[in-house]
Amino acid sequence: GYLDMIDESIQTNFPKFSFVLKFNESEAFFEMRRGIVNSEDLKVKMAYILAQGDDKYYYNKPSDSVVMQTEVYGAKFRVLTKISDIEWKISNERKQIDEFLCYKATASFVTVNDAGTFNKNVVAWFAPGLPISFGPKGYSGLPGLILELQDDKTIYFLTHLNISKSTEKSTIEKLPKGKIVTKEQLDNLAFENANFRN
Repeated sequence: GYLDMIDESIQTNFPKFSFVLKFNESEAFFEMRRGIVNSEDLKVKMAYILAQGDDKYYYNKPSDSVVMQTEVYGAKFRVLTKISDIEWKISNERKQIDEFLCYKATASFVTVNDAGTFNKNVVAWFAPGLPISFGPKGYSGLPGLILELQDDKTIYFLTHLNISKSTEKSTIEKLPKGKIVTKEQLDNLAFENANFRN
């Protein structure tokens, strides 16, 4: 359909955005690099929306939690998920990313949005040589840092890695306090809004 053609066109001409994942042994924070989008180009703006550029993620390994801050229908929500809820399937398939040997892991998710209910497949390449169990967009829980991630049609890949030799634990930014909802509650809200507009 028409919307599929628009989506395909944007994906084909998708500009590259830069994200930052800051982490220590127990916490991490993921967001788009600040100030990166300042364009009147409609294609860039649409790509920014598809890349969910406003979303931010705070990971807390001891509490097995990831909190995502997102905006839906003009309202900000903080969505709580559990790291252990991701059912990764690790395969023997491997490849080299820079100097790191990486293994392939896959997971499947059901997503609900205005257009209906869809299955989404995620492919992650993680490096056991970097024993940090975090990655982009809230994905975590693997025995190594995720260096490349394909989330549906979008690919995230590591361009720069900086690990401090300091023995001091680095401070990780946290999301401001606010009402927490589950993914199911957010999906229900999206479904209700879609029905209301129909």
